[in-house]
Amino acid sequence: MKQLNPHAGGRGFKGKASATKNHRTTVATLVRLAWSGHEPLAHAKLRFVFYKPNAEHIDYLNMSQRMKAVIDGIADGGYIPGDDDRFLSISGDWELNIDRKHPRIELFLWRAEAPQIKETDEYEV
Repeated sequence: MKQLNPHAGGRGFKGKASATKNHRTTVATLVRLAWSGHEPLAHAKLRFVFYKPNAEHIDYLNMSQRMKAVIDGIADGGYIPGDDDRFLSISGDWELNIDRKHPRIELFLWRAEAPQIKETDEYEV
């Protein structure tokens, strides 16, 4: 997943674009195989669990941005119709663990109601 870092780790656009396409295509294929014969969920909720290899600090925003290709692949594979707020919510519960032998990022998806988006013209400081 390091090759999906939003800063591309000095590999430039081409290296990141290739890794992004590969991850997205692989996830879409796996979702099609697992979800075959089912209709897409109207709305899903997503939760991340991070297992990092050591006690070094991580940037949560960069970690979640690495998951963009995976989320796109989930939508491409037909689990949800798209990855915008009409179809997907991100859980606020992010779990962080250390697994020195098997660092990874786990995603949990489940059927959920679409959130009610409220419009307001009020602003408080």
